[in-house]
Amino acid sequence: DTYKRPPDDYAVCGYDATMALIAAVKKVADARQTLDRQSVRAALAGVSVDTLQGKLAFDADGDLQSKVISVFQAHHDPAYPLGDVNHQFQYVGVAPQS
Repeated sequence: DTYKRPPDDYAVCGYDATMALIAAVKKVADARQTLDRQSVRAALAGVSVDTLQGKLAFDADGDLQSKVISVFQAHHDPAYPLGDVNHQFQYVGVAPQS
């Protein structure tokens, strides 16, 4: 409501990433380690946070443990601008896992 427009597609991802980063900084601070890039990055690898999209945690390679991929279908609706993601894209569902 503050900005008079809906959040963009990746707002939730940005929020969740920030939650993970805050958890990593807190982990470093609680351990009374030097708060720098290296210590926060190392702490981030071991973070497990409940977020808006579910549990966020990383595997040994630094990839997300959750491998869920959302699928959207793009279509052109001439009644709306091309950049209007609310009308030009439709959520299809989760991609099948192999």
